[in-house]
Amino acid sequence: HACDFVPAGVPSCNHLVEELWPLQYWGTEFLTMPLATRGGGDTIRFISSSNATTVTVNGTVLVPLQKGWSVDQNEILPLYVTSNKPIYVMQFSNGGTQDNAGLTYIADPTMISIPPINEFDSDYLISIPATIFTGNYENVVTSSAGSVTFDGAPISAASYTSIQGVYWGVQLSVSPGVHHLTSSIPFGVVAYG
Repeated sequence: HACDFVPAGVPSCNHLVEELWPLQYWGTEFLTMPLATRGGGDTIRFISSSNATTVTVNGTVLVPLQKGWSVDQNEILPLYVTSNKPIYVMQFSNGGTQDNAGLTYIADPTMISIPPINEFDSDYLISIPATIFTGNYENVVTSSAGSVTFDGAPISAASYTSIQGVYWGVQLSVSPGVHHLTSSIPFGVVAYG
């Protein structure tokens, strides 16, 4: 496609391309944070690798999935996702009018592959390019609020949001450049802008 609407029919559109990871990197436990500045929620897609796949989102069981099936949900909260078999999770930024009742376009759709918890690391270098656009962010998810440092400084535990009372997440507004995130425990990070 040249320009996809997410969800269907909601302006504006964008070219969305993401290479799916090999099945060996799919997982059964995921965390997501809402995308910053987006009040209308994000579309979360769950794709199954096997028949009879059960996906649970913040304690609610979704419709059972067969191999290759997917289900989309619009979500406004941080999510803790589990499944009984490996799945792939994608987070979409919805078209800009989703947030402002058709009045303004604050963002085009974006597609992000969400890493499973078992693929988290404890040290990341993330490059944010300088462009004509403003508004760059990094969503950090962890099992311990306050355990992650950003460019050498701890991210305050008070800035985190609880994810189902077990995990924690924070949305960071970041400047263009290379940023170093570290922790003594594995954590996840997603960059977008």
